[in-house]
Amino acid sequence: MSTDFALNNLIIQNFATFTSQQIEFTQGFNAIIGETGSGKSLVMDALSLLLGARADKRFVRAGAEQAIVEARFHCRHPTITKELSALGFPLENDELIIKRVIQKNGTSRSYINHFSCTGMFISQFMKKYIDLVGQFENQKLLSDDYLLEIIDSFSEHRDLLAEYKKNFDTYRELSAKKKELIEYQQTRNQKIDFLSFQLQEINQLSPSSQDEEYLLRLKEKFLSFEKRKNLNQQIDLLIHGNDEQDGLSQLISKVSSLTFKNQTILSPLNEPLRLISDSLSDFIKEKDQLLTIEDEILSFDEIMSRLDIYQKLKKKYGGNVESILEQKTLIEDELNELEQIEHNLQGIDPLIEQKFRQITDLSSKLHSQRQKSVVKINKLLTDNVRKLKMNGATIDIHLTESSDFNDYGKSNLHFHAQTNPGGGFHPVKEIASGGELSRILLSLRQCLSQKDSISVFLFDEIDTGIGGETAIAVGKALMDVADKGQVIAITHLPQIAQFASQLISVKKEVKQDSTVSKVTGISGKEIKKEISQMLQLN
Repeated sequence: MSTDFALNNLIIQNFATFTSQQIEFTQGFNAIIGETGSGKSLVMDALSLLLGARADKRFVRAGAEQAIVEARFHCRHPTITKELSALGFPLENDELIIKRVIQKNGTSRSYINHFSCTGMFISQFMKKYIDLVGQFENQKLLSDDYLLEIIDSFSEHRDLLAEYKKNFDTYRELSAKKKELIEYQQTRNQKIDFLSFQLQEINQLSPSSQDEEYLLRLKEKFLSFEKRKNLNQQIDLLIHGNDEQDGLSQLISKVSSLTFKNQTILSPLNEPLRLISDSLSDFIKEKDQLLTIEDEILSFDEIMSRLDIYQKLKKKYGGNVESILEQKTLIEDELNELEQIEHNLQGIDPLIEQKFRQITDLSSKLHSQRQKSVVKINKLLTDNVRKLKMNGATIDIHLTESSDFNDYGKSNLHFHAQTNPGGGFHPVKEIASGGELSRILLSLRQCLSQKDSISVFLFDEIDTGIGGETAIAVGKALMDVADKGQVIAITHLPQIAQFASQLISVKKEVKQDSTVSKVTGISGKEIKKEISQMLQLN
């Protein structure tokens, strides 16, 4: 039996009727036993939660803030170790730790090796290595996809299936892209017209931050026209004067004339006077630029019209000039893409045809290998279910090839069985009871235990509706599966429990209006004593 991956122990705290409990597991067949209501099903519930089952506040013990379940696995499985390390969950000392914390409001958190992760991730990852078989899981047998997965596991062509799925995904993506392009093409002209209008609207404005700022300054100058006009007139009067009084320029002119006539005395004043005259000229120029409304290229109406367009486009495309320019780039790119539709359609067809040929070839290979495997599986399943006291039963899984592709190729699966000789073959879902489905699923696990990646098998409700020799046969089958991996099963039948490497006895104690479940491990010679007591009780 492989020891690469196995459950070492399970720690349960404040979980329903458990307060604090550590349960040790052995490598072989672990049978969980106990009276009805003792809490043995809670052990399987705890394991199910660790494998991603939905959390429920009813699991939190009354009076507690949270419930904790934690499993520790011995792990020297190279694939698991490598994959978890790559995902950021490295193992220490060959130990994998999975933990789930359930709050009293029903919310929960999950951890792998003390690092937080999602329950969905744990579920998807661990189902490759741990198999839970119960009444709900029996319904998997009625799923064609599940049975195809089993056949593929048995056939050991997972690499071929992975290659098919990779190419099929690409084929679907390309087909979806072609459909999108065709739909795009149908509305192409309308979209081109619309986008061209938007682009023309932007291009006519030729927006820039500098242009907008310039227009705002012109607007301000026009809006303050009257005040500027009055100020200009007042200053001009002071500088140039009028018929009634001289202005500053006339006064400076008179001083200049007087100085010129009296050069002998006033010549030193020539240079200061020149500076005064030049300064007055500079002042007049600055004043004219500041206060005079020049004959601008744009009229006031044109300025306001352009500013209105700025506001409209900013509101439409994001609130600033930069967003308008970004939208212009997007429109140009989309127009270019629309103009390239025909070219893209012509280019995508050869790619689709290439992928179609590849998936056709790969699906045919898959179907052919499955056909060969089904012959072997039918024989093994028939032999196994008959050993499980389904006397005279015959299993018939057969495949037909569909005209359509799916995630598994083109194989259509038909799962039939004959439960009594001469009774004819019928769909299993129409003729099998819950107990028979459990035995068929157990038989499948026997077939796959040597080839599948599953190392830990959890069986819940495996003994429903059986007893006597059938129970003994089921016990032997569980022991057979345990030869290739670890088995943990709930049972109330001593005929099954007698084949266990270890018994995990769950008992309930009631003290001061409080119910507590406790677990005891039973191994070696003590197993026979416990089985004897179970036989007496039964």
